[in-house]
Amino acid sequence: MGDRAQCSIEIGGNLPAALLEEFAGHVANYDLRTDWSGNPYDPQTNPAGEMLNLFGEELNGGLVETLEQFCKANALQFRRWSGGCPGAFHPELVVYYGPGDEHEITATEDEHPVLTLQEISRFETIQDIKDFVARFTRDIPTFTIVP
Repeated sequence: MGDRAQCSIEIGGNLPAALLEEFAGHVANYDLRTDWSGNPYDPQTNPAGEMLNLFGEELNGGLVETLEQFCKANALQFRRWSGGCPGAFHPELVVYYGPGDEHEITATEDEHPVLTLQEISRFETIQDIKDFVARFTRDIPTFTIVP
């Protein structure tokens, strides 16, 4: 059994109704909830006009790999935060806005991006750093089930 961590994921975009059952299966495989220690995800009660927020605890590596693969294959954007496991891995943020627009960075336990001095030295200006960090804070679209 691997090291365990928490995870939260925000998902947005248009999901065809024909794929809702498959999507819900991926969510159920990770026992993702609608809040920390909250109710399991119910595919019949999706948020209206909002992104879908899901939360998981005790996940292997804090990851939801097959859910992310499904999202990428079906043009759903997401922002995932995974907590760290001391001695094994650091917290991280991963965002996916579409093909060629995916970013990953070490994060704090309260979901903020972290840059090391080595990473900062790659940038020429403070604005370059701000632009880089902004990649992780862009809006995720609403989650909508479409015919």
